[in-house]
Amino acid sequence: IGGNLENNEQLTLTAGKWTAHRTLYWDEGTYNAYACYPYMAVESIEDQPVSVATDQSIAATAGKMSAYEASDLLYARTAGVTASTSPVPLTFRHIMSKLTIRLVKGEDFEGDMPTDAQVFIHNTVPTATVDISAGVVTRSAKGARQTVRACQESDFTFGAIIVPQRLDNRVPFVEVIMKGVSYLFESKFLFKSGVNHLVNLVIDDNPENVKIDIGGEIENWQ
Repeated sequence: IGGNLENNEQLTLTAGKWTAHRTLYWDEGTYNAYACYPYMAVESIEDQPVSVATDQSIAATAGKMSAYEASDLLYARTAGVTASTSPVPLTFRHIMSKLTIRLVKGEDFEGDMPTDAQVFIHNTVPTATVDISAGVVTRSAKGARQTVRACQESDFTFGAIIVPQRLDNRVPFVEVIMKGVSYLFESKFLFKSGVNHLVNLVIDDNPENVKIDIGGEIENWQ
């Protein structure tokens, strides 16, 4: 694919050491090295199909990463590499977008906030293509808008990996289900590549009084 010297070699990190499934031999000249995580079967260099899970609350199991981690596409590129006994440095970065939602107890919320809420992000397209030579993700033009269930990161904090895209019109956006009550917020939004968008949702007893505070943006989040 693409006239590369080597295509899509899977490397495994064990005890701090990278191991290739096959031995890779250098040739003369200079090369560009590209890497993606998680590993995927590559069909195209320019338009590789990728997607995020619609239920990112699914936890990791033995031998299988969580749905959230599997959705978080990391990318690295190092140009002008020549044959050497030194390792090739690869600095990975997020190329999807992330939405972090923090639930905040409102003044009119009676009792303690439950820690078993469910959070959903509506009206985003979960499918895309990635240009592996450039690390650019493009939302599928004909992809259907779906709902993504967020992963619970702590008692009141939830996160979801979203394909970079724009919600041009005010639509149902974030929904919180708590004690059998649905708190729904509508909005426009721009999901930026490589950015963690921080959102605070202030929850009151009346679901019609839900308030949102769209806070800062974090690049290269951990």
